[in-house]
Amino acid sequence: MTVTVGSVVTDQSAVLTATLGGSAQAFTLAVSAATAQLTGLSCVASKLGSNSSSACTASLDKPAGTPLTVVLASSQLPLSVPATVTIPAASSSVTFFVNTSTVVTDVQTTITATAGGLTRTTNIGLVTTIQISSLTCSPASISSGKTTTCTVTLSAPASGLSVVALSSDSAVSVPANATILSGQASATFGATAGSLTTTQSVSITATFAGQSQSTTLTLTPPPQLSSILCSPAAFNGPRSAPCTVSLNTAALSGGSPRCFPSTIRRSRFQPM
Repeated sequence: MTVTVGSVVTDQSAVLTATLGGSAQAFTLAVSAATAQLTGLSCVASKLGSNSSSACTASLDKPAGTPLTVVLASSQLPLSVPATVTIPAASSSVTFFVNTSTVVTDVQTTITATAGGLTRTTNIGLVTTIQISSLTCSPASISSGKTTTCTVTLSAPASGLSVVALSSDSAVSVPANATILSGQASATFGATAGSLTTTQSVSITATFAGQSQSTTLTLTPPPQLSSILCSPAAFNGPRSAPCTVSLNTAALSGGSPRCFPSTIRRSRFQPM
């Protein structure tokens, strides 16, 4: 005779009994549950940027009879996965997390799960997260009323119009925003110093996608005349004498006063 065993989810024992002429014989048959098979692998996120994570799930066709080890792998290094995860006995799935480091280029990555000789895969797209890479101003030192040119640069060209918010200390004025055009990675804007009586260091900050970069600008008041000396200081008769004009601070770009003696009693001062 042929004995047919139905589907069982746990290991069991079945007793077979044969009877003839009032006598009987019994036989105990050990029935093992079929091994659970890996049927699915899925992740919550279909795309991830830099320094992000997603929950993923490996699934079986039925509860595992014994703990089942699932081996995991990722095809791209920016996406890391655990080496293995274990589906507990009597469970039909396990959840784990995948994580990204810095993503420098858009790429498709494949996650692979292997258990019991079966392999399942799922894909996650890795996308670059555009951030501010630098903020610079040239020149980095200006005097009252002067304007410097500042440049804000992104880590990659913008895919559309990107508006970078700008802010600064009250001693210098900047526009509220800098707009980076699609396909471009940077934009320039002007920063103008206000009226000053002392030298100050001020900060300008650019903010984009929740991330900020700052740069420091030195503001100086305009130089003031502090003294004029001529040598000799006294003499007779018409003649000329060299004179020295001094400022209270070093002259910035734009020059310093010059003295043109016309007579011993009168001098004219003309800025360079």
